[in-house]
Amino acid sequence: MDKNYSKMRLVFLLVTFSCVQSHHVLFVHNLGTKSHLITMKPLMEELLERGNKVTSIIFDSVKINHENYTEMVIPNALDDIMKEGSKKLMEKGGTNKMNPYLWWWAINMYKEKTGDMALSLLKTEQVMKLIRERPKIDALVYLAPYNAFFAELFDCPMITFMPAGPISFMMGGTGNVINHSVQPSLTSSFIEPMTFKERIQNWIMIGVSKAFLGWQTNLMYSYQKKFIFDEFGIEVSHPGDTQIKKQALYLGGSHPITHGAWQYAPSVIEVGGLHLKEAGPLPADLQEFMDSATDGVVLVSFGSSLKPDQMPEEKVQVFIDTFKQLGMKVIWKWDAEMPGLPDNILLSSWLPQQDLLAHPNLKVFVTHGGLGSLVESIYHKARIVGVPLSNDQKPNLLRAERHGYAVSLDWDDITADQLVASIRKAMEDEEMAASLERIHTLYMDRPERPVDKAAWWVEYVCRHGGADWLKSIGEDVPFYQYHHLDLILALVLVILICTTTTFLFWRAVFRCCCRRKTKTE
Repeated sequence: MDKNYSKMRLVFLLVTFSCVQSHHVLFVHNLGTKSHLITMKPLMEELLERGNKVTSIIFDSVKINHENYTEMVIPNALDDIMKEGSKKLMEKGGTNKMNPYLWWWAINMYKEKTGDMALSLLKTEQVMKLIRERPKIDALVYLAPYNAFFAELFDCPMITFMPAGPISFMMGGTGNVINHSVQPSLTSSFIEPMTFKERIQNWIMIGVSKAFLGWQTNLMYSYQKKFIFDEFGIEVSHPGDTQIKKQALYLGGSHPITHGAWQYAPSVIEVGGLHLKEAGPLPADLQEFMDSATDGVVLVSFGSSLKPDQMPEEKVQVFIDTFKQLGMKVIWKWDAEMPGLPDNILLSSWLPQQDLLAHPNLKVFVTHGGLGSLVESIYHKARIVGVPLSNDQKPNLLRAERHGYAVSLDWDDITADQLVASIRKAMEDEEMAASLERIHTLYMDRPERPVDKAAWWVEYVCRHGGADWLKSIGEDVPFYQYHHLDLILALVLVILICTTTTFLFWRAVFRCCCRRKTKTE
């Protein structure tokens, strides 16, 4: 971004917001991955820049230094689950979302950890102090339904912030209803248009996910309800009831390019690409490594939640064999020592990903296909070789492949020859380069920055104390009415009555004619 523009914008904001009422926004995210906080941070910063006050209750510091920002860092009770889950995903069959073994493991693991997950947030001294003092909060920005009690405690509207985009079973209280016979779930293994088999799988996946989230929410609510009553003498409602009363907006990190074009209620705001930024200077060692790569560099990273050192040995060998065959420089995000690697491979547990993707010598990005990595590739025009493992990664890469700027491989069956061929295709295919250029233009061509749009809508909710007028009645419509079952039944009955009446009429006419003929004879 142009420095003069930034200075002018800052002066404008300071002058403007000195005369405008500021708001107090509470962000709560106690369980999740760092990628969630990466997309949440720009919204916090923009709200602060607009003269608002921001308080956050989060599991890791986002390192914001501002006089109007208060941060409460709490233990992330999901860490152990994420570590174990990362290992299971990379095992044979781990990428199959219908794997009953994985669901059974998740149920047992969450059942064991739910008490800590529910109460680690509330038992933090800063949070308890905040609840006792009850400052004025104008809006709650949260991710999961089990944190809805904050909106009741502070009597404020709620805004769901979902980096992955619109997820039907996380949209309670918005009034938005997704037709799962037409629109695939974000966690499905396929994209639109769906076959008959895929529609069945989609409904099953949605049903199982909704049941699991409901079970988890109820279990956490039982712990939270008792603690809040014992500690503060307050009876809090069930999260589902609070969402119906307090839900105002749903901020989703989606865009038609990455998620498909769908019909959403006005309360669903699409703000994909919140965290995108221009490249900054690289650390000296990385800068030297990138500048000296005359044949180009391949970047390999599987995001913030997957643990590379838990990768099975045979898969590690696939990647090493691939890098040896390529012979070009490789930067590999890896969180452990690996002796005996060729000199062309650089390992690092932390990488400035966007800065690397923007470097002119970066040729291909090998990624798991997480949404954050995907949109960074679009923004910085880095061609993708994707190896999806879980969550929304498979549909993300399927759409990217359909748009022509990515190659997607299967984790269970991946070989070094496949990976080498895919990387070379991504490097040399001019059609992929042209497709990426086109997708970059389409994705970036918007009337305003995503973070400006998101901040405006948060302030809109704060100014008006909610946004009930934006909510559809969709959630209140019975299943039979939404799917036209009553109309179909009525139509079938009318057809049956008409057919029966016609049949009886002509049968009576026929019999009458037959009687007359018999009498005449």
